Amino acid sequence: MPVSVVRERDCLRENETSLNSNIAAFALKARVVYPINQKFRPLADGSSHPSLLEGLKQRDSTKRTKEDFVLSDSELFNHKSERGSCCFPGDGPPSTTVFNENNTVPIVTFFSEVLGYTSPEAELGLYRLCLQTLRLLDAELRQEKYMMFLQLLKIQLNDLYLKEKIDEEFYRDFLSTQEKKLEKTEELVLLGEANRKGCEQHYTLEETEQDEHIYFQYTIQQLSGFFKQIETARFSLLNHSKLSKITGQEIIRNMSEKMSQVENLLTDSLTFQITVILDKLLRWEFMTKSLHSLTWLVQQESKDKLMMLTSVLSVLNRDSVLAFWQKEEVLAKFQHSVQDSVDTYINERHRQTRYDVEDKEDRNDIKAITKLWKNLHSTSSRTLDILIEELFTETLPKLANVSLSAMESLRSRLLQDLTARKKAAAAERKQHLKRFQEELAQVKQVWMDEKVINSVKQKYLVDKQEKIIQGFLLRQSDLDEKVSEGIILEHQVALQPMVRQLTLRHFSLMILKEMKLFKAKSLLNELEEQRMKEPPIWDKFEDGNMKLQDNEMSKFSEEQRKLWKKAEIFIHQQLAAESQVFMDLLQQHMAQEIGRALTHQARMHSLKQNHDDNRQKLKNLLVERATESVYVTMEGITNLIQNYYQKIEEIMDVYRKDKKIQLSILQETFKGQKFSKEEALEDDLNTDLVSVKANPLLPRKIQHQLVLWQKRTISMLLLEEETNMEFLNQRTVLLHQLKEQVDSRLKV
Repeated sequence: MPVSVVRERDCLRENETSLNSNIAAFALKARVVYPINQKFRPLADGSSHPSLLEGLKQRDSTKRTKEDFVLSDSELFNHKSERGSCCFPGDGPPSTTVFNENNTVPIVTFFSEVLGYTSPEAELGLYRLCLQTLRLLDAELRQEKYMMFLQLLKIQLNDLYLKEKIDEEFYRDFLSTQEKKLEKTEELVLLGEANRKGCEQHYTLEETEQDEHIYFQYTIQQLSGFFKQIETARFSLLNHSKLSKITGQEIIRNMSEKMSQVENLLTDSLTFQITVILDKLLRWEFMTKSLHSLTWLVQQESKDKLMMLTSVLSVLNRDSVLAFWQKEEVLAKFQHSVQDSVDTYINERHRQTRYDVEDKEDRNDIKAITKLWKNLHSTSSRTLDILIEELFTETLPKLANVSLSAMESLRSRLLQDLTARKKAAAAERKQHLKRFQEELAQVKQVWMDEKVINSVKQKYLVDKQEKIIQGFLLRQSDLDEKVSEGIILEHQVALQPMVRQLTLRHFSLMILKEMKLFKAKSLLNELEEQRMKEPPIWDKFEDGNMKLQDNEMSKFSEEQRKLWKKAEIFIHQQLAAESQVFMDLLQQHMAQEIGRALTHQARMHSLKQNHDDNRQKLKNLLVERATESVYVTMEGITNLIQNYYQKIEEIMDVYRKDKKIQLSILQETFKGQKFSKEEALEDDLNTDLVSVKANPLLPRKIQHQLVLWQKRTISMLLLEEETNMEFLNQRTVLLHQLKEQVDSRLKV
């Protein structure tokens, strides 16, 4: 059939330039579900897409004016959105984008969930999930900080409790109060989380931005609440009745030193975790794009095979070998088979892929998913080949009077063209992924640059604040060194969490910027890819439209650069304003700390001044007494000193003599009293013995004698002890009286 072959070749060339028209006409006439290019999907009531007829009328027009091609930026966005209505349309590259009109951000709860989305806007869901991950990281670090604060406080109080400087009641009540206050402070942020979770059914980009701003406000409240709790704890320690001021200040100083180390560790952890989260974001972006490109490859092959089959059937119809209704019936049946065997399998495996990788986000799973979709590609390709073979060997020979050899010839030519198209699609996918990987490398470099810029900004901020504190301390020359060190330490402890929050906020704003520019960035990439692949539709009608297209591309690129600059300026202004909010909070906190330190220093200075005044008064009194005589000489001073020592010696001699005499008298008195008491005891004992001897019973007599002698011995010992104790008491009183007499004489 040489005529048919020639017509087939001509028809194939014609189909290369008018594919969309044929597909549109086919969809309008057949009114079947078209799964490849959803641009031509019928409405729910069975009627075809009304915009198709308008598209056909526009394609039939022979001339267009230049004004038809000059579009504003908003019109360009709308135009691109209308042209694409699925993730991978027929003629578009793997990155063809479709956007909703209300800028809704997909809600993604874990990274692998994006594999369940066919829209490129799943990347927006990744960005939002990244924001949530940063927020969770901030909450974990905050809880770690609170836990370390309580542990350090327990260590300090345990030491005081073991030394019995505080009682058990204060120890228990103080720690319980601090724990309750920390829980109450955390509930501020948890309340904000609850308010946000209540409106997560419909989430837009503006709501995401507002949500981040609200979280920033809660962060400020959280930090302010923690400062107030530290103030309360300090007041309780310094005003404890059994705890000295010095001990309380030592505890506060130790706590500040330890908390400064904790803040440094938390800052290092945040910096590392941010890098991990951003790497994870880029890795899943590439994973999502790779998976979408595999889906596109499957759909592209199905589209190419259907297109080639349509061309063959059109040739048979033009040769009057196949009726038009037979052609439509064959296409409808083939389409239905593709729908059942390929697309259903794609959707099922897509959903299954999503659930298979829940909680599995390492590279091994990525390789496994890629292998899964490659198997899907080969399976769908074999299924389509079987359907085509069945069509050419069984269906068409029954409908048309064409020999099997002719059908085999047509099928072989069809397979050759399909093989070439398949290789071209695979090369296009590979090139697209390579280009996207280069874009991700550039994005990663931008993140690293932003990380360096942020570190430089934070270092500048810290240095500036430290210079302010150092300048203040230099002006306060009367401040004690320990007081100055305490102020510097408190400033560091208060500044470090603020710097950490600003770092977190900086990267959150960077992610929000990427979300805002995502639509414009994707559309520009799509325009560039379409321009590289083939000229747009309107370039087929006028030769001068290439220059106009270049102007549109340059205009769109310029608008994107302006948007990028505006976003950068907005981030800078936002960070500057929020940094000022933190600095105001820092200034307020440090004003209280410095005021407390200055008050303590003034109190200590006043006590020292009073002590110095008393010493000065004594010195002045001595000077006055020494200068009472105008004729003070060395000889006179020597005689004065000799007389002074002589008087002291006389007083001491009198003291010694009186002491000796008084002690002798006291001793003689007690000896007499003791002797008289002993005689009385002896008389009583003798009387008892006489009465015992009168007893006629000998054993009874001996027993009573022993008891009396025992009683006598005990009485003598008690008398000796009582006498000695009374003597010592009297001696103490006597010596005290003599000492008072000596003191009175020395004062005179």
